[in-house]
Amino acid sequence: MAKENFEALEKKLELRRRNAWEEWGEAETGKAFDFAEGYKRFLDRAKTERESIAEGVELAEKKGFKDLDKVKALKPGDKIYKTNKDRNLILAIIGRDVRQGFRLVMSHIDTPRIDLKVNPLYEDEDLAFFKTHYYGGIKKYHWPTIPLA
Repeated sequence: MAKENFEALEKKLELRRRNAWEEWGEAETGKAFDFAEGYKRFLDRAKTERESIAEGVELAEKKGFKDLDKVKALKPGDKIYKTNKDRNLILAIIGRDVRQGFRLVMSHIDTPRIDLKVNPLYEDEDLAFFKTHYYGGIKKYHWPTIPLA
């Protein structure tokens, strides 16, 4: 087989990873920047988990959701929310017939920040470091590392 055939086959089979900025036009790029600006505003206003819940309630109320505790009766199409100790937020849109089932979408709030320990500063290899609290990740004792057989 000629070298040209190999090069043509290589181009055909090669995985070309291109990022969104190379693929998108101005409209898609504009939508991405608009979303990012809204997300930055959210992060500015919601620096902790409780502030995130308060911001979520405010956004939900702007979209027509009402506090479940203030609603007397529910009918299909009603938009309601419920908070739990300013730590959890549940949003719901009442459907036509619960006996037919329901859709449940859940999410977790992470608030990006540096969470320093009590005495965080230390030096190693002529560099200054901070000791931070670590949250999340798979630990060696979690179930994925345990043989299930």
